[in-house]
Amino acid sequence: MTGVLPESIDIAGFCAMLYIKLGGNFAVASNGVRYAGKPEPILFRMNGDGLPQLPEAKPHERFHSDDEWQGAIKLLGYCLARLSDADKDMIFGAFASVAVDDRKPFDFREKLQ
Repeated sequence: MTGVLPESIDIAGFCAMLYIKLGGNFAVASNGVRYAGKPEPILFRMNGDGLPQLPEAKPHERFHSDDEWQGAIKLLGYCLARLSDADKDMIFGAFASVAVDDRKPFDFREKLQ
């Protein structure tokens, strides 16, 4: 659906940015497959970090357990999955890292079409 304008750019952008802020990421594999990944809470503890928090969250708004954090990620995943194809195109175009296949030369002109 390339070339179609996003339908709910504000909602799509808001959900995507919160997903990233909470530790999620967006990626496009070299074969074009899109992926919304989320780390497990244990990875934050292994790095010596606490759970990711929303900006300027007051104590009662902070995540106090893995279950709370996973619930927020689950809710955002639900919202992201129900966006239109055009909104998903915008999210992956703006926020995803793209894997380049080293076995063949990369031609940026293909991406401009």
